[in-house]
Amino acid sequence: MATRSTFKVLAALALGLGSAAAAQAALITEWGYSVTTEWGNGTTAPAPVFTSGGGVTHADAAMLSWGASNPPNQTPNDTSDPNTSRSGLIITPDTAVTNPPNLFTNGAAVDTHTITHYNNTISSNFSTLSTASVFTTLTLTPLVPGGPSLPTLTRTFQVDFSETPNTSSPGTCGFPSTSACDDIFVLTAGSLTQSFVLDGITYTLEILATGLGPLPAATCAAAGAAPGCIGFQTLEHQATPAQFSFKISAQVPEPAILGLLGLGLAGIGFVGRLRRS
Repeated sequence: MATRSTFKVLAALALGLGSAAAAQAALITEWGYSVTTEWGNGTTAPAPVFTSGGGVTHADAAMLSWGASNPPNQTPNDTSDPNTSRSGLIITPDTAVTNPPNLFTNGAAVDTHTITHYNNTISSNFSTLSTASVFTTLTLTPLVPGGPSLPTLTRTFQVDFSETPNTSSPGTCGFPSTSACDDIFVLTAGSLTQSFVLDGITYTLEILATGLGPLPAATCAAAGAAPGCIGFQTLEHQATPAQFSFKISAQVPEPAILGLLGLGLAGIGFVGRLRRS
Protein backbone atom coordinates (compact mmCIF):
# COMPACT_ATOMS: atom_id res chain seq x y z
CA MET A 1 0.00 0.00 0.00
CA ALA A 2 2.88 2.38 0.81
CA THR A 3 4.26 1.94 -2.70
CA ARG A 4 0.87 2.59 -4.25
CA SER A 5 0.39 5.77 -2.12
CA THR A 6 3.83 7.02 -3.10
CA PHE A 7 2.96 6.49 -6.75
CA LYS A 8 -0.24 8.48 -6.29
CA VAL A 9 1.72 11.39 -4.80
CA LEU A 10 4.26 11.43 -7.63
CA ALA A 11 1.55 11.23 -10.27
CA ALA A 12 -0.38 14.07 -8.67
CA LEU A 13 2.72 16.24 -8.44
CA ALA A 14 3.60 15.60 -12.06
CA LEU A 15 0.04 16.45 -13.13
CA GLY A 16 0.09 19.69 -11.14
CA LEU A 17 3.44 20.82 -12.48
CA GLY A 18 2.47 19.93 -16.03
CA SER A 19 -0.76 21.90 -15.80
CA ALA A 20 1.08 24.92 -14.39
CA ALA A 21 3.65 24.85 -17.17
CA ALA A 22 0.93 24.58 -19.81
CA ALA A 23 -0.88 27.57 -18.30
CA GLN A 24 2.18 29.79 -18.66
CA ALA A 25 1.98 31.57 -22.03
CA ALA A 26 5.15 32.43 -23.92
CA LEU A 27 6.23 35.98 -23.12
CA ILE A 28 7.18 37.97 -26.22
CA THR A 29 10.60 39.32 -25.35
CA GLU A 30 11.53 41.06 -28.60
CA TRP A 31 9.49 43.12 -31.05
CA GLY A 32 9.72 44.75 -34.43
CA TYR A 33 7.78 47.96 -35.03
CA SER A 34 6.76 50.63 -37.50
CA VAL A 35 5.76 54.11 -36.29
CA THR A 36 4.40 57.01 -38.33
CA THR A 37 3.85 60.52 -36.98
CA GLU A 38 2.22 63.27 -38.99
CA TRP A 39 0.15 66.39 -38.67
CA GLY A 40 -3.61 65.86 -38.88
CA ASN A 41 -5.09 66.86 -42.21
CA GLY A 42 -8.80 66.79 -41.46
CA THR A 43 -9.13 63.12 -42.41
CA THR A 44 -6.68 61.32 -40.14
CA ALA A 45 -7.14 63.89 -37.36
CA PRO A 46 -8.23 67.55 -37.05
CA ALA A 47 -6.51 69.90 -39.49
CA PRO A 48 -4.38 72.82 -38.26
CA VAL A 49 -6.08 76.13 -37.52
CA PHE A 50 -4.31 79.43 -38.16
CA THR A 51 -5.22 82.88 -36.92
CA SER A 52 -6.42 85.52 -39.34
CA GLY A 53 -3.84 87.77 -40.94
CA GLY A 54 -1.49 88.08 -43.86
CA GLY A 55 1.58 86.20 -44.89
CA VAL A 56 1.55 82.58 -46.04
CA THR A 57 0.59 79.45 -44.07
CA HIS A 58 1.72 75.97 -45.08
CA ALA A 59 0.63 72.53 -43.90
CA ASP A 60 1.69 69.05 -44.96
CA ALA A 61 2.24 65.74 -43.17
CA ALA A 62 5.65 66.74 -41.82
CA MET A 63 5.62 70.54 -41.55
CA LEU A 64 3.47 73.43 -40.41
CA SER A 65 4.86 76.90 -41.08
CA TRP A 66 3.71 80.51 -41.20
CA GLY A 67 5.08 83.95 -42.01
CA ALA A 68 6.49 85.55 -45.14
CA SER A 69 6.41 83.70 -48.44
CA ASN A 70 9.52 81.54 -48.78
CA PRO A 71 9.19 79.44 -51.94
CA PRO A 72 9.46 76.75 -52.97
CA ASN A 73 8.80 74.75 -49.78
CA GLN A 74 7.92 77.39 -47.17
CA THR A 75 10.40 76.05 -44.61
CA PRO A 76 11.06 78.12 -41.46
CA ASN A 77 13.85 80.65 -41.87
CA ASP A 78 15.32 83.44 -39.76
CA THR A 79 16.34 86.47 -41.81
CA SER A 80 16.39 88.81 -38.78
CA ASP A 81 13.69 90.75 -40.63
CA PRO A 82 10.12 90.12 -39.35
CA ASN A 83 8.77 90.84 -42.82
CA THR A 84 10.75 88.04 -44.50
CA SER A 85 11.07 85.35 -41.77
CA ARG A 86 8.99 82.26 -41.15
CA SER A 87 8.32 80.16 -38.01
CA GLY A 88 7.21 76.54 -37.97
CA LEU A 89 6.93 73.06 -36.52
CA ILE A 90 8.64 70.15 -38.27
CA ILE A 91 8.34 66.38 -37.66
CA THR A 92 11.52 64.39 -38.36
CA PRO A 93 12.07 62.03 -39.94
CA ASP A 94 9.23 62.49 -42.43
CA THR A 95 9.03 58.72 -42.97
CA ALA A 96 8.09 55.74 -40.79
CA VAL A 97 10.52 54.77 -38.03
CA THR A 98 11.19 51.03 -37.98
CA ASN A 99 13.46 48.57 -36.17
CA PRO A 100 16.38 48.03 -35.74
CA PRO A 101 17.04 48.66 -32.98
CA ASN A 102 14.56 46.06 -31.84
CA LEU A 103 12.28 46.70 -28.87
CA PHE A 104 12.66 44.44 -25.82
CA THR A 105 9.92 43.78 -23.31
CA ASN A 106 10.84 45.40 -19.98
CA GLY A 107 13.84 46.94 -21.75
CA ALA A 108 14.88 50.44 -22.74
CA ALA A 109 12.67 52.79 -24.76
CA VAL A 110 13.30 53.25 -28.49
CA ASP A 111 13.22 56.68 -30.16
CA THR A 112 10.66 57.45 -32.83
CA HIS A 113 10.03 60.99 -34.12
CA THR A 114 11.05 64.49 -33.08
CA ILE A 115 8.86 67.60 -33.25
CA THR A 116 10.96 70.76 -33.47
CA HIS A 117 9.62 74.28 -33.10
CA TYR A 118 11.50 77.04 -34.91
CA ASN A 119 10.74 80.37 -33.26
CA ASN A 120 11.65 83.19 -35.61
CA THR A 121 10.49 86.77 -35.30
CA ILE A 122 7.72 87.43 -37.80
CA SER A 123 5.50 90.40 -38.49
CA SER A 124 2.45 90.79 -36.26
CA ASN A 125 0.46 91.20 -39.48
CA PHE A 126 1.03 87.53 -40.42
CA SER A 127 -1.21 84.60 -39.59
CA THR A 128 0.13 82.23 -36.94
CA LEU A 129 -0.67 78.70 -35.79
CA SER A 130 -3.44 78.37 -33.20
CA THR A 131 -4.20 74.64 -32.92
CA ALA A 132 -3.14 71.42 -34.62
CA SER A 133 -3.18 67.68 -34.04
CA VAL A 134 -0.52 65.00 -34.20
CA PHE A 135 -1.63 61.64 -35.60
CA THR A 136 0.58 58.64 -34.81
CA THR A 137 0.29 54.94 -35.73
CA LEU A 138 2.17 51.97 -34.31
CA THR A 139 2.37 48.45 -35.69
CA LEU A 140 4.07 45.83 -33.49
CA THR A 141 5.40 42.51 -34.77
CA PRO A 142 6.47 39.75 -32.33
CA LEU A 143 10.00 38.58 -33.12
CA VAL A 144 10.91 36.30 -30.17
CA PRO A 145 8.89 34.16 -30.30
CA GLY A 146 7.78 35.13 -33.79
CA GLY A 147 4.22 35.79 -34.80
CA PRO A 148 1.98 37.88 -37.07
CA SER A 149 1.83 41.65 -36.71
CA LEU A 150 -0.69 43.02 -34.23
CA PRO A 151 -3.54 45.33 -35.32
CA THR A 152 -2.27 48.88 -35.75
CA LEU A 153 -2.61 51.15 -32.72
CA THR A 154 -3.44 54.82 -33.32
CA ARG A 155 -3.25 57.89 -31.11
CA THR A 156 -4.12 61.56 -31.69
CA PHE A 157 -2.55 64.41 -29.71
CA GLN A 158 -4.01 67.92 -29.61
CA VAL A 159 -1.61 70.86 -29.91
CA ASP A 160 -2.38 74.33 -28.53
CA PHE A 161 0.07 76.92 -29.78
CA SER A 162 0.69 80.57 -29.03
CA GLU A 163 2.90 82.78 -31.20
CA THR A 164 3.36 85.50 -28.62
CA PRO A 165 3.84 89.18 -29.43
CA ASN A 166 7.36 90.35 -28.70
CA THR A 167 7.89 93.03 -26.08
CA SER A 168 10.89 94.97 -24.90
CA SER A 169 10.68 93.36 -21.46
CA PRO A 170 9.98 89.69 -20.64
CA GLY A 171 8.24 90.86 -17.47
CA THR A 172 5.34 92.22 -19.51
CA CYS A 173 4.54 88.93 -21.25
CA GLY A 174 1.86 87.92 -18.74
CA PHE A 175 3.59 84.60 -18.04
CA PRO A 176 7.10 83.50 -16.99
CA SER A 177 9.40 84.06 -19.96
CA THR A 178 13.11 84.17 -20.70
CA SER A 179 13.05 85.95 -24.03
CA ALA A 180 10.64 88.68 -25.10
CA CYS A 181 8.36 86.68 -25.21
CA ASP A 182 8.75 82.88 -25.48
CA ASP A 183 6.37 81.06 -27.84
CA ILE A 184 4.30 78.33 -26.18
CA PHE A 185 3.72 74.75 -27.37
CA VAL A 186 1.20 72.64 -25.42
CA LEU A 187 0.53 68.96 -26.11
CA THR A 188 -2.75 67.53 -24.82
CA ALA A 189 -2.15 63.80 -24.72
CA GLY A 190 -4.49 62.26 -22.17
CA SER A 191 -3.11 58.95 -20.98
CA LEU A 192 0.32 58.10 -22.39
CA THR A 193 -0.08 54.40 -21.60
CA GLN A 194 -2.12 51.74 -23.34
CA SER A 195 -2.48 48.06 -22.45
CA PHE A 196 -3.32 45.05 -24.61
CA VAL A 197 -3.57 41.32 -23.94
CA LEU A 198 -1.83 38.74 -26.10
CA ASP A 199 -1.99 35.01 -25.29
CA GLY A 200 -3.16 35.76 -21.78
CA ILE A 201 -0.32 38.18 -20.99
CA THR A 202 -0.99 41.90 -20.47
CA TYR A 203 1.50 44.23 -22.12
CA THR A 204 1.66 47.95 -21.33
CA LEU A 205 2.78 50.40 -23.98
CA GLU A 206 4.14 53.72 -22.66
CA ILE A 207 4.80 56.80 -24.79
CA LEU A 208 7.59 59.11 -23.60
CA ALA A 209 8.43 62.65 -24.67
CA THR A 210 11.78 64.16 -23.74
CA GLY A 211 11.67 67.95 -23.78
CA LEU A 212 8.07 68.28 -22.61
CA GLY A 213 7.15 69.12 -19.04
CA PRO A 214 4.57 70.82 -16.81
CA LEU A 215 4.11 74.52 -17.56
CA PRO A 216 3.09 77.30 -15.14
CA ALA A 217 -0.64 78.04 -14.96
CA ALA A 218 -0.15 81.48 -16.53
CA THR A 219 1.75 79.93 -19.44
CA CYS A 220 -1.00 77.36 -20.00
CA ALA A 221 -3.62 80.13 -19.95
CA ALA A 222 -1.64 82.17 -22.49
CA ALA A 223 -1.79 79.18 -24.87
CA GLY A 224 -5.51 78.64 -24.22
CA ALA A 225 -4.86 75.44 -22.26
CA ALA A 226 -6.07 74.29 -18.86
CA PRO A 227 -3.86 74.55 -15.75
CA GLY A 228 -1.36 71.72 -15.41
CA CYS A 229 -0.73 71.55 -19.16
CA ILE A 230 2.33 69.82 -20.62
CA GLY A 231 4.57 71.45 -23.20
CA PHE A 232 7.57 73.71 -23.71
CA GLN A 233 8.50 77.33 -24.36
CA THR A 234 10.81 78.39 -27.18
CA LEU A 235 13.00 81.47 -26.95
CA GLU A 236 13.10 83.89 -29.84
CA HIS A 237 15.48 82.91 -32.66
CA GLN A 238 15.89 79.39 -31.27
CA ALA A 239 14.68 75.86 -32.05
CA THR A 240 13.24 73.57 -29.38
CA PRO A 241 12.90 69.79 -30.01
CA ALA A 242 10.65 67.25 -28.32
CA GLN A 243 11.91 63.67 -28.78
CA PHE A 244 9.26 60.93 -28.66
CA SER A 245 9.95 57.31 -27.76
CA PHE A 246 8.07 54.28 -26.46
CA LYS A 247 8.64 51.13 -24.46
CA ILE A 248 6.77 47.94 -23.54
CA SER A 249 6.53 46.24 -20.18
CA ALA A 250 4.80 43.06 -19.01
CA GLN A 251 4.39 41.07 -15.82
CA VAL A 252 3.97 37.31 -15.94
CA PRO A 253 3.91 34.70 -13.13
CA GLU A 254 7.36 33.36 -12.29
CA PRO A 255 7.88 29.68 -13.14
CA ALA A 256 8.64 28.98 -9.47
CA ILE A 257 5.30 30.47 -8.41
CA LEU A 258 3.48 28.40 -10.99
CA GLY A 259 5.32 25.33 -9.73
CA LEU A 260 4.24 26.00 -6.16
CA LEU A 261 0.69 26.51 -7.36
CA GLY A 262 0.84 23.16 -9.09
CA LEU A 263 2.20 21.51 -5.94
CA GLY A 264 -0.62 23.01 -3.89
CA LEU A 265 -3.31 21.81 -6.26
CA ALA A 266 -1.73 18.37 -6.40
CA GLY A 267 -1.62 18.18 -2.59
CA ILE A 268 -5.29 19.11 -2.31
CA GLY A 269 -6.20 16.38 -4.78
CA PHE A 270 -4.09 13.80 -2.97
CA VAL A 271 -5.60 14.58 0.43
CA GLY A 272 -9.06 14.24 -1.04
CA ARG A 273 -8.20 10.78 -2.37
CA LEU A 274 -6.85 9.69 1.03
CA ARG A 275 -10.07 10.72 2.72
CA ARG A 276 -12.11 8.67 0.29
CA SER A 277 -9.91 5.52 0.59
